[in-house]
Amino acid sequence: MIIHQQYFEKPLNEDTKIWRYITLAKFVALLKSRSLFFSRADRLGDPNEGSLPDANIDRREEKTKNFSEATKRSLNRGKEWTKYLAINCWFMGNHESALMWEQYAGKEDGLAIQSTYSRLYNELNAAEEHICLGAVNYVDYKAVLIPEGNILWPFIHKKCELQDEHELRAIILKPSTNQYPTRKAIYDKRRRITTPVLGYVDYNQESIAAGIDVPVDLEALVERIVLPPTSSDWYGDVVKSLVKAFGVGSLNIESSSLSRKPQF
Repeated sequence: MIIHQQYFEKPLNEDTKIWRYITLAKFVALLKSRSLFFSRADRLGDPNEGSLPDANIDRREEKTKNFSEATKRSLNRGKEWTKYLAINCWFMGNHESALMWEQYAGKEDGLAIQSTYSRLYNELNAAEEHICLGAVNYVDYKAVLIPEGNILWPFIHKKCELQDEHELRAIILKPSTNQYPTRKAIYDKRRRITTPVLGYVDYNQESIAAGIDVPVDLEALVERIVLPPTSSDWYGDVVKSLVKAFGVGSLNIESSSLSRKPQF
């Protein structure tokens, strides 16, 4: 289900088109599993995942300058959180992106899955996992201080140099926790409620392996499948055969708008 939506930006139009550019192998995996794959954050291939702007680092150093080195290490665990988050990424835009084709799918042997924000929201809201969904904010990491107090803030902010990605992110936070062995639930006599002690994050254990599969209804999620700009006719036949073989033959398959012949 979708949680903490008040902290995450959504498109002004919930019918905004979103795109996932993938290889044919990943498309087959999607058809077979009928699930969206959320990759563990440290396996996305971006060393900047979860990093902080200069202003946030300067502020932290100022606030902790009198702390012991051990305390500083216990507070500065941002990079370790990449092991406890799984992310599924989409490109937002009402048109195809030549850049995304080249970077993630290839112009001959990949494909693009086109959905909408509302379709994705509805599918993830029906999932068992607790999922956050929102647009990435692109900021100047040399000048801007991003919000603090939420472990997810660094994962929905990126450097402004990457703003051509127009990224929409779905995030699952799944820390590995242990209970405090000597602490019990706390009873508040005045309010007559009991508050459980949730425990602590165990940084020596991993709660996510390579990633997390979240089941979805492909026919409800996918608006159309778009073939690569320079793909051959036989490639389109292969894709059509695949969707039919996996029982989703009703999915709409179209040629890329970039494949249109130029007119002079």
